Amino acid sequence: MPVPPQLQDAPLKRPGAGKLALFVVAACAMALGLRGSAGAGSDAGSDAGTKVPALHQSLHQSLRQPFAQPRWASPERRDFSPTSERRDFSPTSERRDFSPGVTSVQPAPPPGVAFFVRALTNPRDRREAYGAILDTPVLPGSIVKAVTLVAALEAGVIGPASGAMCRRVVTVDGVRFVCAHPDLRRPLTPAEALAHSCNDFFVSLARQLPRDRVNRTRVAAGLPPLAASAALGPALVGLDGPRVTPRALIDVLSRLTGVGPDPPVPMSPSTRAVLIEGLTGAATFGTASALGARGVSAWAKTGTAPMPGGGVAGLVVALAPAGRPTHGVVVV
Repeated sequence: MPVPPQLQDAPLKRPGAGKLALFVVAACAMALGLRGSAGAGSDAGSDAGTKVPALHQSLHQSLRQPFAQPRWASPERRDFSPTSERRDFSPTSERRDFSPGVTSVQPAPPPGVAFFVRALTNPRDRREAYGAILDTPVLPGSIVKAVTLVAALEAGVIGPASGAMCRRVVTVDGVRFVCAHPDLRRPLTPAEALAHSCNDFFVSLARQLPRDRVNRTRVAAGLPPLAASAALGPALVGLDGPRVTPRALIDVLSRLTGVGPDPPVPMSPSTRAVLIEGLTGAATFGTASALGARGVSAWAKTGTAPMPGGGVAGLVVALAPAGRPTHGVVVV
């Protein structure tokens, strides 16, 4: 599949990493078009549809503003931050695209935002922009931490009340990960680790979590299994392994949470409770807290997608309203 022009032409100009994350999450809130804790009887779909033109106008106005240029990192020091949700690298130097044995030099993409909003049970109730981006397979980044959480809990590697101190910086499988979420100065529970997208918590599971248990959960969620050649640490945070289209990530989150028409991922009630707590926390006090700040009730997860043409794109996947979701949204 050819790489869409939006992802392969022109140098990348984007907000500073923290601003980018907030911008994409705010775009997600606008795309959903939901206010407050919209109950099961609210007409969320029609409201979302009426706000699509406003969404595009707001996004493009924001993108025309003068943004700070990204801070480039050397190929030997790759930093991953759940708050900024970014990977920094120079478009003019060698970069690792997380495929085994592959290094390439590729141009960075221009700024652009794609979104896909759809009802979970009615395929005709949908809105989208930049479909070519939505259909371009990418590494799903930290969205996959929700899958990793379920696999680890079901395997008994961690429990609902487990705690782990974030070390802030950790190197796993030759890749350096940095955590930029708030330092709670106490162990994080699994739900808090998901809400804050703690890199250390999830990549550290590679020491104990069997690959076959990860693949069992991935396949049930609609993701391809990890090959033996995929580095498990980065794969547990979505930065190695098979690529997936952003559009498909709504289905992944729907199967994990057990909403929508697809078969849910098998898990114990306690595992599901931790997952829901983490996704709710992400949308209230974690990496997707801009949703809660805008009055949007949702289950959400943020991530970073290293793009085929170079550069990175922020990802947000959300199901809303929380509790009884009727719509899903992905913003790139």
